[in-house]
Amino acid sequence: MPQALSLAMLQELIDIPCPGCGYEFEIQLLDIRVQTFRLCPCCRVQIHFVDDGSLFGALQSVDESMRELRRFF
Repeated sequence: MPQALSLAMLQELIDIPCPGCGYEFEIQLLDIRVQTFRLCPCCRVQIHFVDDGSLFGALQSVDESMRELRRFF
């Protein structure tokens, strides 16, 4: 079975602004999923990423949609 699309999506980089200084830097979606801490490369404020369930729910929805799509092919 092919790798779940959600696993591939977790490796994607996104730009986020620092809540302290507004500096934009890249994180992986995985950083949010595992609720890690990162330091802003500009002002060094510690940022705690928390998944309130919406990222996990969205990734599950992507996988379910892909399973449904595969049934048609």
